[in-house]
Amino acid sequence: MKRQVISLLAALAFITTACSSPEGEGTAEKSEKTGPLLISSVLNDAKARASLKSARSQLVAPGTEAIVWDDECFALSLPPNDDSSTSAVALPFELNFFGTTYSNFFINNNGNVTFDAPMRTWTPFQLTANTPPIIAAFLADVDTRTSGGGNPVSGLTTYSENPISYEGHRAFCISWVDVGYFSQHTDKLNTFQLLLVERADTGPGDFDIVLNYSRILWETGDASQGHGGFGGTPAGAGFSAGNGDPAAFFQFPGSLVTQGLLDSNPETGLVHNSRNSPLLGRYVFNVRNGHPDVTPPVSTAFALPPPDASGEYHGPVSVTITATDDESGVASITYALSGATAGGATVTGSAASLPPITNLGVTTITYYARDVAGNVEAPRTLVINITPEPVDCVTVRLHDYNLFLLGDYTGGHDVVGKVAAGGNISMHGFAVGSGLAETDIDNVLVAGGNLDISHGGVFGNAFYGGSTTADGTVTFARGQLAQGSPIDFTARGTELGNLSTFLAGQAATGTTTREVWGGIFSHGTHAGLNVFDVNASDFNGAVLWSIDAPAGSFVVVNIRGASASFGGFGIHFTGGIDQHGVLYNFVDATSITANGFGFWGTVLAPSANITFNNGSWDGGIYAHSLTGDAEGHINPLNEHEICTELN
Repeated sequence: MKRQVISLLAALAFITTACSSPEGEGTAEKSEKTGPLLISSVLNDAKARASLKSARSQLVAPGTEAIVWDDECFALSLPPNDDSSTSAVALPFELNFFGTTYSNFFINNNGNVTFDAPMRTWTPFQLTANTPPIIAAFLADVDTRTSGGGNPVSGLTTYSENPISYEGHRAFCISWVDVGYFSQHTDKLNTFQLLLVERADTGPGDFDIVLNYSRILWETGDASQGHGGFGGTPAGAGFSAGNGDPAAFFQFPGSLVTQGLLDSNPETGLVHNSRNSPLLGRYVFNVRNGHPDVTPPVSTAFALPPPDASGEYHGPVSVTITATDDESGVASITYALSGATAGGATVTGSAASLPPITNLGVTTITYYARDVAGNVEAPRTLVINITPEPVDCVTVRLHDYNLFLLGDYTGGHDVVGKVAAGGNISMHGFAVGSGLAETDIDNVLVAGGNLDISHGGVFGNAFYGGSTTADGTVTFARGQLAQGSPIDFTARGTELGNLSTFLAGQAATGTTTREVWGGIFSHGTHAGLNVFDVNASDFNGAVLWSIDAPAGSFVVVNIRGASASFGGFGIHFTGGIDQHGVLYNFVDATSITANGFGFWGTVLAPSANITFNNGSWDGGIYAHSLTGDAEGHINPLNEHEICTELN
């Protein structure tokens, strides 16, 4: 009987108030009043509460279950109205909202509650530090009147008479279920809810703001320049302490943006997101010590090793993402990789170590952190552009001369390729260039100093820089003798010295062993470059030198020691390597002696004076000087490029 009497009185009060309202039915314009319009609430009986819940299956948007359907949420309701509010409603517990303790508040039909006074403002506004103290579930021009004529009926603004239990805590519930918009439009209906949850278990006055959304189809009333529920000044959502503190308010992304909060917006639509809850459409703000944590964490990504001066990375890159949050703490870090490398994960905690990035090309890392309160920072990006290691490449070109000396050549007998010496040349009973092609006649014999030759033949052009003894006993087949200096021996000497030093710096890639019985075995398996380190002293007493490397590879033998002697043994190739792919680099030798020996391959010894008799070389010799009657045979070294990474 009591509830029936209250309901009847409330209905009579509403009829009286509605009749005195200056707003005409169906009017698309209205003006602000100096004070809010207060109306009495209706106390709903069990049947009425059930009726308010009856359309639940139709109200819930696909995939959303955020609305709390406790009967107590529909205990009291504002009668059908536009822009009205309750008088002060006593809260069942005190709230510390940004340092001010409240024990009552006002429920406003236009989707919000205020603490200092009721508010009938219908056009949405920015929630800033200077607005009245407010919590707005959906700040817009809600109109719960019905125009009649068979149109759908708008739902009502309802709220608790007694606290409900929400996750084990007392809560006050305010619901706007299936509500229309001004002016008396019900072609589109919205359903949303506000819970104020007591959390005195964490501290006096502590509470949670829980905002639930099930279906948001309209955003603007006609008096806010809307048309069909859209456009004009669209709805907003959030809260503000109204104390002027720029850190004491929060506004949802998409607020006051056309269709920003609607179900049709998959990015910022309220039913498509959540906060501090696994349910889409539910947003939980923990207000502790008067302060809701609305500040997102801050994350930073570090890449090691760091990029070079041009911003590029080389080789595997390790990335670590760390995040900090001074309030509720970091809950997780999410990252996604796209481009040259794809992948991603969400990692619990404040640090995430990504798998090493190894693919060449641009990989973009998009990452963000979420805190315990549900704040999510705006995504950040780190671009990793991995390029091949910068390299220093040297081309080995030692195939132009059969014998090239920076100093003198004395005692020469038979060299079938080209000969050049920066000093003097002395050859008698000789032949130079007999193995060259008939058209290859340039610089076949060149002496930077004096050319002392007799009883021999030169198969191409010959030059001397000083004087010559050439007489009728010397023939110049396919060429002629002239005075001149066609070669810059100084420059070439610098080039050879640099090349020798460069090769000496290459790390050994193969192995060399010397057996006690005198066998030397160099073994390499690389298809490209095989580098061996050998001590010159190892050749003393040697009886065999075997070099094993794949066909087509390039073998560099770095021979270390001031002097070296060769004799009494031979060189044997296995694995497919031949003279065209072997270079003997005498790193620091100044003296080389060879007797009864054959070098298979090319010798690079720019600082060495060589004495070489009763033997031969199959390739080339590039040295300081040579004395002896050893023969030179053409098996030129193939051109090779050696590249090393720059640190």
